[in-house]
Amino acid sequence: MKTLKLYLIILLLAVSVALPAALAQQKPAPAKTASAPATFANRAVATISAEQLRTYLTFIASDEMEGRDTPSRGLDTVAKFIALNLTRWGFKQAGDDGTFFQKIALRRDQIDPARTSAEINGRKFTAGDDFLPNTIAATITGPLVYVGRGWVVQTKNIDDYKGIDVQGKIMVVFGQGFPQGVTQADFRGAPANTVFSPATYAQTHGAKAILTIFIFVDMTTFGTATFRGGAPVAGA
Repeated sequence: MKTLKLYLIILLLAVSVALPAALAQQKPAPAKTASAPATFANRAVATISAEQLRTYLTFIASDEMEGRDTPSRGLDTVAKFIALNLTRWGFKQAGDDGTFFQKIALRRDQIDPARTSAEINGRKFTAGDDFLPNTIAATITGPLVYVGRGWVVQTKNIDDYKGIDVQGKIMVVFGQGFPQGVTQADFRGAPANTVFSPATYAQTHGAKAILTIFIFVDMTTFGTATFRGGAPVAGA
């Protein structure tokens, strides 16, 4: 378990990109007919251009910024880049120690590979190479039951648990995310007990754990999940 200090920008980039041009185009103001926030917002909108956004966002979204993962060198570089421009544009620092940054202590739970293992039918699997465990400490044993994608979405006539009892068992789920044809909009306003994700179904129907057969687009995605000590696979 480690404590990491992450430096976060406390101002919005979109407004800061627009402000320099807005200030440069200011003229002696006539009698005020609108509130100051409304006037500022109108100037900002009027001066944001596709070229401005392209210039800044091309750098911020570049591969060299490593996706600005938390934490990462790319995130720190982008934060310094934004702070540098805020300084150039005359913004006043309002963060810690007279900077644009605020220090926040984060806790990160990490896996101890030497004390983490999985075994199925006598075959042992290595944490980090063969599977990625949840960071919750537990010893779990039980029979496996395959539940496909593991979703229930009644409005789409999806029920991966027909004829399956998961009580006291370890659910084996194939893939992550929503089933094909299902979006977040399908969950809005859905009546109770008509939508279940694998996790909510396991919790409400007495399953012991979930073993996910994760689909990684490439090894970079796998590496990121491993670095985070994430939980694409939760099991014994």
